[in-house]
Amino acid sequence: MLVDAFATCDYVELPVQPTIAIVAGPPATWKAVLPTLRRVGERFRLGFKGEDQWGNPSDQVEGLFSPRANRPIRGLPETFSMRCGEHATSIEGLSVAEPGDLLVEVLDARGKVLCASNPLRIASLDMTEAPLRSYWCDLHGQSEETIGTNSARELIEFARDRAFVDGMSHQGNDFQITTAFWNELNDLTREYNEDGSFIIFPGYEWSGNTGLGGDRNVLFMREAQQIHRSSHALVDDHAEVRSTTAAVRLSLVSALAIGPPRRESSRLLLPPLAPPAPRTVAPERRPLPAILSRVARTFTSYLPAPS
Repeated sequence: MLVDAFATCDYVELPVQPTIAIVAGPPATWKAVLPTLRRVGERFRLGFKGEDQWGNPSDQVEGLFSPRANRPIRGLPETFSMRCGEHATSIEGLSVAEPGDLLVEVLDARGKVLCASNPLRIASLDMTEAPLRSYWCDLHGQSEETIGTNSARELIEFARDRAFVDGMSHQGNDFQITTAFWNELNDLTREYNEDGSFIIFPGYEWSGNTGLGGDRNVLFMREAQQIHRSSHALVDDHAEVRSTTAAVRLSLVSALAIGPPRRESSRLLLPPLAPPAPRTVAPERRPLPAILSRVARTFTSYLPAPS
């Protein structure tokens, strides 16, 4: 938490941060979550959880449950169970042999329907009706190390195991990310990324003010890349400023540019820009924010197809 104690726009970080424990209540609603699109025979998972009245995954779910589908599903058990302390569960390795739209209901031990899943379209093998897959991702999350709550590791596990997303990226404000935390984030993405199952991009939020173009989502396709901060308001480490050359600045702009993605291994890379036109001002004299202010705002990425 930052405090402007004297209303002078001079915000100071509190030495002791206030904390509030978020404790989930008993389940008030139920969620069954499927992907949106898969091919015939392609594996997927069914996620299930109970949520309290505020939308928190409840850890007070206990009992035996029965999934019921409108078409045969390979690997779907007749029943599954949950016990107190578990916030969610997943049934992995499912597949469908014929094209069509799939729905799954979940019933309790008395046969009462608790919820129905979202529809999952099973496309034919040639994918003529749906050449691109749909994936659910959260590409802008933060944790307690910046302006979010709970640790970065807990954020990743929540996205994968309780929100059932296919991909994510931690986007902490750059002026709050120390070099030690940047290295930790890269270690976490390397640990949790699983090609074809759960994609996590190393990245950060370039937090420029409105005059400099506003915030940007910066996503890297591999770990161990240099962070380039918009400011050092809360970070004393200026090493990347001293080491940033004109070539590095141009490569940073290229990495942020919009363009058709190309594959390299399983993650995706954006193509480099064409060589820049001659400038009257030498590139090495152009300040980094001035270059970044021309960077496109939108990112579009397609996750790789499962192998």
